Amino acid sequence: MGNVGKAIVFSLIIVAVLGALALLPAIEFEQDAIVSSAAWAWIVAAMYFIPTHTVVTILTVIVALGVWSLIVAVVKAMWDILPFAK
Repeated sequence: MGNVGKAIVFSLIIVAVLGALALLPAIEFEQDAIVSSAAWAWIVAAMYFIPTHTVVTILTVIVALGVWSLIVAVVKAMWDILPFAK
């Protein structure tokens, strides 16, 4: 099976999955219930004590490392595909 055949099979799978997902009912959240709940009050209280700038900095470093590893993986995959890389 050539590349065109693989693309057709992949397209058919995507269409089937999207068609199945279209049949699922939509889920809606009531925003007022979340904001007025006791759990939200506990979250707000916890956020008062958590140093948010530190947490944001840590999350930024984690996301940056993930993006960097993704870029390295893509470049390595492209390098392995090149005919003169071996």
